[in-house]
Amino acid sequence: MLAFFGDRDTQIDPIQGTHAYREALKRASNPNFRVEFIPGANHGMVSAETGCLDEPYLKNESGEWTTAPGFLDTVEEWLEDLHR
Repeated sequence: MLAFFGDRDTQIDPIQGTHAYREALKRASNPNFRVEFIPGANHGMVSAETGCLDEPYLKNESGEWTTAPGFLDTVEEWLEDLHR
């Protein structure tokens, strides 16, 4: 399982979520997991300054919408590791 939490997420508490996922997966004895905390990301792993729910839509309209740095690289690493 690969889980992401953005530090600008206003829909859930990313610190509590990160901790809860890690602890639950450890208790479940699941050896194949990774829980990532992504700085500057909102709930959808889009780069965010405020985390306001309108921010991704406004950035999309202005052409400033970008995936949070590190997100896609981490997904790629995870997938490559699954095939090793």
